[in-house]
Amino acid sequence: MEVLDTIIQRRKKTPVNVVFSEALDERVLRAARFLLDNQLAKPLLLGGPYEVRDFAGKIGLQTRGLKIIHPLHHPRFEEFSSQLEAAYGGSGFTLFDIREWLRQPLVFGAMLLKNNAVDLCISGNQMPSSAVLKTALRLIGLKEKHTPLSGFYLMVGKEGKPLYALADCTVMPRPTSEQLAKIALQTADNFTRLTGHKAKVALLSFSTAGSAKHELAEKMRRAADMARQWKPELPVDGEIQFDAAVVPQVAEKKAPQSSLKGEANVFIFPSLAAADIGRKLAERLAGFRAIGAFLQGLRKPLHNLSRGCATQTVIDVVVAGKEVR
Repeated sequence: MEVLDTIIQRRKKTPVNVVFSEALDERVLRAARFLLDNQLAKPLLLGGPYEVRDFAGKIGLQTRGLKIIHPLHHPRFEEFSSQLEAAYGGSGFTLFDIREWLRQPLVFGAMLLKNNAVDLCISGNQMPSSAVLKTALRLIGLKEKHTPLSGFYLMVGKEGKPLYALADCTVMPRPTSEQLAKIALQTADNFTRLTGHKAKVALLSFSTAGSAKHELAEKMRRAADMARQWKPELPVDGEIQFDAAVVPQVAEKKAPQSSLKGEANVFIFPSLAAADIGRKLAERLAGFRAIGAFLQGLRKPLHNLSRGCATQTVIDVVVAGKEVR
């Protein structure tokens, strides 16, 4: 079964209300058309209606039924302005500053999400991740005070298998052991929720079970220890090398004591650099389909697409995005 089939059936029963903050994009427009036509979502496209429709016409896309509106002309613009003025008016921002800020589609989309006017907000297809993350933290906020914000991708093989989750691919350049442990538990939980598969978590390193003595390997070992302490029933191992995590024959030699037995499906990287490189290698050289990035740890679902995403990725993130916690 395709990984998203079960979620697609749920979406057809209860289509998701989604706002796209960067609508002047062929991939987003084609995704919105597909989602609406297949009754998977009710898209709201933020931007100038004439500009978006003209662009759609040039790429041969019909916009009938798609809701397109500029933030300034949305009926809740003044209400949101008042909310932001109450929150930031004493911080040196004038009402003019706040209104100009609110005119930005990402800011307005986040406010729609914050006020329960939509179920999820999708951005990042054109702007840098840093801008998306800053807005998400400022306007949506973290689910819990000490919950790390992180991002994961689902990686799907050419025939729908194998199926993996990779984190943190989006947010933290150098997470601490405690942050890595929390990211591991978040990602495992979301992996199971989205796929129905039991998570088996590998905290990756250049060392397996102490084969190298280095503070970076030790960081992953501490993270694995914390994750096991907090959730003993979850199969977790670290520090562990990638081959020992995914190849049973290698696991027998390098990590015979590991609970993973070479069958890990959730991979936690030691740094953002390693995660980003690993994800793109899998996608571009090995032909994996990357679905994401899904942001986890926020109060409400705002997700950050890669600027190199495909139309299908946009569709997949909308279909699955509401499920992510």
